[in-house]
Amino acid sequence: MQHIRHVSGPITGKWRLSAVTGLTTGLGANAPIFAARFAPTTFVRACITDLRIKAQIITPFTSAQEISASIFIARSFTASDTGGTAVTPAGLSGMVSSVSDSAYTTAFTDIRVATTAAITAGTRTLDANPILYLPGAQILAATSAGQGYFETDMTNGGDQRFGINLQGQTNGVAANAEGIVVTLPIAQGAAGTVRYSIEVEWVEYVTNSAESIS
Repeated sequence: MQHIRHVSGPITGKWRLSAVTGLTTGLGANAPIFAARFAPTTFVRACITDLRIKAQIITPFTSAQEISASIFIARSFTASDTGGTAVTPAGLSGMVSSVSDSAYTTAFTDIRVATTAAITAGTRTLDANPILYLPGAQILAATSAGQGYFETDMTNGGDQRFGINLQGQTNGVAANAEGIVVTLPIAQGAAGTVRYSIEVEWVEYVTNSAESIS
């Protein structure tokens, strides 16, 4: 595990998390459904090695409905999102490999997922374009619609050969903190419900104030 590419310091651990929403319904355009803020004050970074999003229509909408989702990198992440369900790993929860059985816990400051309603955005700036997009839609009326399931991902062994490196409050500057945010670009229509799952796998590694992201 110490030889993962694009990780420039000693690895403290590897985590995997699946964050599952409630049955979302009636969410507005650009509603956030997942947010992970990485804002430690110590010299540690997170390298995202696997990122996946899934969506399933549980109750059909009354007419055709897009249920796509976009994953963004968030910059200047100075205040965490609120609401929903907090799913930040505690202790060894979610740790799939470590250099010590008990010395480390994740340095992620806050990770949360929507219930039936959207979470409330914190203080952050999303990149202009998403790093991953999930296309999905119910294309028939409710009386004809079948079950709809959609999935997309980016992995270290696939199209994403270099992991996404997130920095915290580098050099004590809160505005340097980064994170991952998932939003729904299209408003949800009437009656239907959708459940989303965001799966993230990452390693955390020690760095120093003079070291650039590699």
